[in-house]
Formats: sequence, structure tokens, C-alpha cells
Amino acid sequence: MMKFERIDYHKLTGKQQEIYNFQKVAGVLADYGFNCIKLDDDWRGADFLAYHKDGVETLKIQLKGRLTIDKKYIGKDLYVAFPLGKHWCLIEHDELLRIIGQATNWLETLSWTSKGQYHSGKPSRMLIEALESYKLTEKTIENRTIAQLFEAEPLHWGLRGDPFLWREMRTHFFSIPLPATASELEVRIAQAFELLTDHPITEASEFYVNRYAHGGMSSGMVSPEFWRNEALSLLRSRYVET
Repeated sequence: MMKFERIDYHKLTGKQQEIYNFQKVAGVLADYGFNCIKLDDDWRGADFLAYHKDGVETLKIQLKGRLTIDKKYIGKDLYVAFPLGKHWCLIEHDELLRIIGQATNWLETLSWTSKGQYHSGKPSRMLIEALESYKLTEKTIENRTIAQLFEAEPLHWGLRGDPFLWREMRTHFFSIPLPATASELEVRIAQAFELLTDHPITEASEFYVNRYAHGGMSSGMVSPEFWRNEALSLLRSRYVET
């Protein structure tokens, strides 16, 4: 009979640790409906892909053994997964960069300005608190998330780019718990709108986002008016019903 013995993570080689970490985070993501596939060629900066059961969302994820930011990941629509305390943290790299800029002075260090990267195994309490909602924990698995408000799509849209922004919003919020109030929900959606489009939701006129362009007269065009007057109203009503 084969005898199973627990391994010592710190005695593993770098490659073995990477495989170990992948298996750990893939198991957690399975609770969110994701099937994870390990990549061997670092495709578009990703160590693995996470396909959601609904067949729409696919996350490109860079796997790290510690909290890491790198200039080569900027603007690549990459998520970063890394251990944070007893949990795994999963967050868009560029969103992580924004939070780090607010909570630390890392972006002013020689490591970042000259080498283009920064990592830490012991982030400050302030940064850990800022990343709390991005932890993949049992609490966020059991409770409803903002992404669930985006599951059923509206019956009609403003412009052709709006469906793609809606689906990108759903991915953005997939691990973030519902806030305590409807007002806070609107703030979070407005923040995500600006993060994903580089335009405020209060913008008066429609605008173009290249990655939402998939053919048609208004291909790639987003309507802030639709989001303010219809999408927010729909999401707020779903929130109240939860």
C-alpha cells in the first residue's frame, strides 16, 4: 500500500513550487465556476487560463509566489494571482498597480523606476486591507458577488460596445462581494466603468473603445447615457431584490 506524505513547500524547486501554486489556486477558482489550464509558453504574459462555465469569460492569469507588479504587464488585460496571508488574491494587474500607488510608495522606488518591477512577501497592513475584497476566501464563495448582478444581460443596449463592457464588468467583479448599500454599488460600478474604458460614466457623449469593436455601424462605441439611465437602474433593482 502506497504511503502518502505531505511535502515541505520550501524544499521544492522553483518549477515544482509553480506547479504546486497552480494546483492550489485552480482548486479555489473551481468554486467560482472556472476551469484552469496551465500554459507552457507564457502566452500573452499568462501562466494559465481560467475558463468560466458560462463560456463567456476567460481570464489570463500570471501566477506569482508573492505580491508582484511589473511594467511589462501593464495594459495586457492580465490578472495576477498570489498568496496573501492564508488566502489567494486575484486581481487585475493594472488595478493592483492603482491600489499600490495609493497605499504605498513602491512606484517611487529605484526597483520600480529603473528595473520596472517590485515585489514583496510582507506587504503593509494598509495594502493588505486595500486588497481585502480581492481575496479568494470561503466567505466570498458563499456570499453573493457583484458579478452575479450581471448574469442576465439587458434586453437591449445603447450602442454595440455596451455588451462587451457589460461582460468585462462581470469578469471584473466576479470575486467582489456585494457592498452594504445600493449607493456603494453605484460607486463601485462607476469606478469600474472608468477603469475599463478610461472614460468617466458621467461623460456626456458616446466614445470608442478599440477592444469592443467587432463589426457593425457603432462597433466599439459605448454609451455612458445607457449606463447611467438604464444599466445602473437595472443593476440597482437586482441588488434590492437580493
